[in-house]
Amino acid sequence: MGWHGLLQAEFHGAKHWILTEILTYELEKSRSIEMDRWVSSWKNLNVDIETTPGTILITAPIGYETDLASIPRFTWNIISPWDVARAAVIHDVLYGALRKARTGLNPQTVNILRAQADNVFRKGMVDADPNIPDWKIFSCFWAVRPFGRWAIRKQPKFDN
Repeated sequence: MGWHGLLQAEFHGAKHWILTEILTYELEKSRSIEMDRWVSSWKNLNVDIETTPGTILITAPIGYETDLASIPRFTWNIISPWDVARAAVIHDVLYGALRKARTGLNPQTVNILRAQADNVFRKGMVDADPNIPDWKIFSCFWAVRPFGRWAIRKQPKFDN
């Protein structure tokens, strides 16, 4: 379980990275916050998500454009985008799909899928190697959880 490979991306200017290799995160169904019940919803949002008997695989494709993690520059000496980059990219994939489709979804579905995306972000940080300290995971998760709804409402930075 966990991450399949390292984050491979090219830098294209301030807060703009393009994946040069796929990035896949494998989540155990037993830890999936009932995400397996919503796989078809994520697929309908064009997320590359697959299931096996015990896992859910979420993939960011080659060419995916991201800002890595939206961590303010002034905090980089405490938490940098590199600390949580892989989890942030998968989270971006999920949020990006929600952002594109949110007007066609009922608010309850958006809230459920957003909570799942945020929990995938947290679990991705927990499964990271090298380990991310618990206080960084807690801080990043609780920065995203209450404020992520605005990220879904705004215009996308990149047209993935």
